[in-house]
Amino acid sequence: MSAIQRLNVCVALLACLHLASCGPSEVLGGEADAAIVAAAGADAATGADADLGVDVEPGVDAEVVEATDAAVEVDAGAAPDGALEGSVAGECGDGLDNDGNGATDCGDLSCGGMSCRLAAGPCDAVEVCTAGACPEDVLESATLVCRPEEGDCDVAEACTGASPDCPEDAFLPEGASCRAPTGACDAEERCTGAAAGCPADAVEVQGRLCRAAAGSCDVEELCDGASVDCPEDAFLPEATVCRQPVGVCDVAEACDGLSAGCPSDGFQPQGTSCRPAAGPCDAEESCTGTAKACPPDGYEGSTKTCRPAADGCDAPETCTGSSIGCPQDRLRASGFVCRAAAGSCDSVAETCSGTSASCPTDVNGCTSSQYCSGSQCASKKARGVACAVGGECLSGRCADGVCCDTACTSTCAACNLAGHLGTCTNHAQGTDPEDACGRYACNGAGACSTSCTGGCSSTQCDSTGYCAGASCSAKKAKGASCGAGCECSSGHCVDGVCCDGACNGPCVVCNLTGSLGTCRNRAAGTDLENGCGRYLCNSAGACYTSCSGACSSTQCDSTSYCAGTSCSAKKATGATCGSGCECSSGSCFEGSCCTPSCTSGVCGALDGCGGECGAASGCTLHFYFGSNHGHSTYSDGTVPDAGSDASNLPSDHFALTKNADAGYDFYMISDHSQASTKYPQFALNWRNTMRQARDATTPSFVAMWGFEFSENKANEPGGVGHANVFGPEFRYDADAFTSSGAPVTLLTFYDWLVARDYIASFNHPGEVVASKIYDFNGFAGLNHYRRNQMAMIEVCKAGNNCFFNKVVEALNMGWRVAPIIGIDAHQLSSVVRASRTAVLAPVLTRDALLAAMRARHVYATKDSDLEVVYTVNGQLMGSVLRNPSQLQFEISIHEPDGNNAPRITRIEILGMGGRVVVSRSFNDHSVYWKPPLLRPPFDTYYWLRIYSAAYNKGDAVEDEHEGVAYSAPIWIEQVP
Repeated sequence: MSAIQRLNVCVALLACLHLASCGPSEVLGGEADAAIVAAAGADAATGADADLGVDVEPGVDAEVVEATDAAVEVDAGAAPDGALEGSVAGECGDGLDNDGNGATDCGDLSCGGMSCRLAAGPCDAVEVCTAGACPEDVLESATLVCRPEEGDCDVAEACTGASPDCPEDAFLPEGASCRAPTGACDAEERCTGAAAGCPADAVEVQGRLCRAAAGSCDVEELCDGASVDCPEDAFLPEATVCRQPVGVCDVAEACDGLSAGCPSDGFQPQGTSCRPAAGPCDAEESCTGTAKACPPDGYEGSTKTCRPAADGCDAPETCTGSSIGCPQDRLRASGFVCRAAAGSCDSVAETCSGTSASCPTDVNGCTSSQYCSGSQCASKKARGVACAVGGECLSGRCADGVCCDTACTSTCAACNLAGHLGTCTNHAQGTDPEDACGRYACNGAGACSTSCTGGCSSTQCDSTGYCAGASCSAKKAKGASCGAGCECSSGHCVDGVCCDGACNGPCVVCNLTGSLGTCRNRAAGTDLENGCGRYLCNSAGACYTSCSGACSSTQCDSTSYCAGTSCSAKKATGATCGSGCECSSGSCFEGSCCTPSCTSGVCGALDGCGGECGAASGCTLHFYFGSNHGHSTYSDGTVPDAGSDASNLPSDHFALTKNADAGYDFYMISDHSQASTKYPQFALNWRNTMRQARDATTPSFVAMWGFEFSENKANEPGGVGHANVFGPEFRYDADAFTSSGAPVTLLTFYDWLVARDYIASFNHPGEVVASKIYDFNGFAGLNHYRRNQMAMIEVCKAGNNCFFNKVVEALNMGWRVAPIIGIDAHQLSSVVRASRTAVLAPVLTRDALLAAMRARHVYATKDSDLEVVYTVNGQLMGSVLRNPSQLQFEISIHEPDGNNAPRITRIEILGMGGRVVVSRSFNDHSVYWKPPLLRPPFDTYYWLRIYSAAYNKGDAVEDEHEGVAYSAPIWIEQVP
């Protein structure tokens, strides 16, 4: 084979190796010399030049055998003028008669099947001599892959069929999913649009909700920032009240510590006294066992004797059936036969006189020492002898079946007591052998006690009653609420209920729902009475005595951790540790226990804890929605007293918004503050508002008070402005004068806020009312101290009157204010609106809400329950970042109403002047966005504007700024 043939083989082989589209047999037409193939392929596989002037990248997929460069002969002569321009194709494409046979290029028979035009690029085909001519230059088809994908975010490029070059390297679009989450706390990774590789695998941020509470006894689980899995489902502790009683016959339901739902509504056991008798003819009411309320107050029936006859001519009294008192004592009518004729020796019946309770002396044919017995006279009986009537007795008195020395009519006396037969003797104090005193006992003086003293086990009550206050009430059945054993029929009060036994031991309980009044073992892993020391109960009624497993063993209580096989006290800050479960703070950083800083429930700077505020710090945040700008009738100065019958009182606002259907977690009344000249009763109204707010606050609703500093006219036209003050104990009069005699101004107001350390908001900035513009003097007067107190600004009023440009103006001036929405409702009909201010706080209390507002952990939303989490470098909205080298934004938005609510359509990150730094479109109810890192130079603040389908109003100029929600900014501060 000639040198030119060998060169053509090598060039064609290199082209095939580069394109990975043909083999040696295809290049040489089956007539190749194996040594030539080996020589050309050896250096191609190793990346050597092979003396061909063509570079081959290592790793090209080709089968070669051992060879040396010496096996290849190359004619080093330069191509003359007329060679194929742009692609050197060797002797069969250089336009020369190289072998002197009178033929050139493909016209030479020796060039048959040899390359005559090399590829000009990966998408250009190599042409070979065919039928004595070089074919027309052709490109590879559009199906040929010219650059394979090299990562999860890369795409393979294919030839276009129109160019010899492979298209520019491209990647999957920004936001394309490249790694699906493997657990509820695993973050989905998405392509950046600028790199072939998928971003590093990451987990959701600490505190992100991964399992919502499924019932009133469930707790929501949050990601821990370290694991892809949601923590194990947990429940509220055993005995936590999940349903309060709403009537005297209702009982509180408590969680069992093992399930999410509150147990079925139960009631006090049937027969439990719920209303004691208030008189001899008042019936004692008892619970039915099936209703929450005590049955209606009733009376004893008209057949009940409430006062027995004292003698033959005394009439017994019975209840009327309509009154609690026994009717007045009355005598038998004159002529009433009180002793009938007894027989032949007693032929005359005695009748009552109508004026005495005693039946006249028996008149018969017997002597005074005798009585008529049948048809014969018999001697009268001595005291203590059995008798039927007084006439049989020498004393003339028969009581309790024996002849007695007196009539013995006292309720608590008897004539037949052992050792005292025939003598009327009072029953001992604290007894009631004849059950004549109801729930009371005899007083030792012949009468019933009518009240009780001396505690639950008072001697004034009988064995079936106990002393409740000053009255004797029926002892309670098993399972009824109690404070002491003497209240219970069983004599045992355990865990606040009447119990069937003493229920001794730290791990037995008598108040489990479904088993009220019966001793049961506590669930494993609990110790509500702290009777096991550092250990917990083992479900068999006893305490664990050792622990096993991880540091956070379920055999140890919350103050301890498992060290080997023993529960040891958790360590103080600064102690050496291996994990957070060893530390009281819950945080272990670089081998030492540390305490995250958490003030009033708001995470702040950390004390050497590596920048992580753990759940142990109490800083887990929740979404609370409400309104902070409402006006009652007090703003009009027409109602001086909260006791008035007028409507639109603060209490009316609170009643509307605390209704569960309204969906409010908090609501603030902010009536006007012109106390001096316009509303002289302001001070009284102020106190009434505070009182009504405190009365309306419940564990699930916070009623707040404040005032609106308004109509300050000192610096008109530019000085007018309204501002709400949040939760103050003192007020500031907008029409008052300073100590120097000058009227108050915005600046004196700002300084008053600083002195009192109250927070406030700019209200409806830029609004024009009666030719006055609420311009706040162009937001002049800023200093460091005032900036701290002015925490918020209304971006919209009632959701449809927005002040975006004024918010931008305030931010550009340097005020660190967070957007909120103020309803500014003056009538009850406009109080409940979908627009809300959202607050991220750890608990729903007035103090926690105010602390979160002070920290600017708030945002404005026209969607009543839209959940927004916005962080930069892991710091929550409202934070200040000092000297960052880069900014990592992270945004999570969730619409809990799902398909019943509009979808999120766009998120914009805004910088100085309201410019859009970066934005992205969506179409979902839950979105997560982690934009690429932002590097210097930075704006001084960044905040979010969020759009949803229901609030996108087109491209009209007046609507271009109206998003559905606006976050608090995160400020960037560069300090030396």
